[in-house]
Amino acid sequence: MPNVEAASPGLFPTLEYLFRPEIKHKSRPGTLSSWLFWPGYLLVSVKRGQPLSFLDVVACALVIASSRC
Repeated sequence: MPNVEAASPGLFPTLEYLFRPEIKHKSRPGTLSSWLFWPGYLLVSVKRGQPLSFLDVVACALVIASSRC
């Protein structure tokens, strides 16, 4: 005869955790408009009223390059 007894309160949360489906998100590169919009936004809004320097453009290029990874 099987022995039936009460389970602990953590049984179903544990089973739910162990057997939940794994969700994988596929990351896709940004569209061309986002590649053009965000650097332009950064260059115009961050240093409003100040002249643009070469390092500002380089920083935006690094942001774009790092977001592609």
